[in-house]
Amino acid sequence: MPPVHVGAGVRFSSSQLDELADAAAIFGCQLLHVGMQGPTLQFVIDHPDGVDVDHCADVSRQISALLDRDDFGSRRYVLEVSSPGIERHLYWLDDFRRFVGEKARITLRTPQGGKRTVQARIVSAEDLPPAATGEVTVAPEDGGPTPEDRLTFSTEDVIKAHLLFEA
Repeated sequence: MPPVHVGAGVRFSSSQLDELADAAAIFGCQLLHVGMQGPTLQFVIDHPDGVDVDHCADVSRQISALLDRDDFGSRRYVLEVSSPGIERHLYWLDDFRRFVGEKARITLRTPQGGKRTVQARIVSAEDLPPAATGEVTVAPEDGGPTPEDRLTFSTEDVIKAHLLFEA
């Protein structure tokens, strides 16, 4: 099962995360992200055919039952289940690999080409030993067309990344 990205403020054990991911999988969905935004407990799901309102409702009911069973603590929350959206976040090497050719905004820990945040087209995403890391190559918007103008960085250096909508 692919990993689930867990945002700050969320405290689930790995077995709870597995159960939550399984709850989404019942409906053919993949749980991508769990996060807390104020009182809202957010779950982002994906589906091979795209996420529709029925997917969100079905997964929401399933997850709600698990959270009620496990008593998600005394903290009050509002449950939200949504699609990754058109400018979906990129959490893992496989995300970058899936969206090769697409434009993204990427913020890095270590500046590349004098910048920590770049808007660029994803050129490649390759495994690096050890298998937990990967290397991504992008062609920045303000760079030239040659390979020398491209930036390459480790997935471990990515603070955040998301696709950019192109009309």
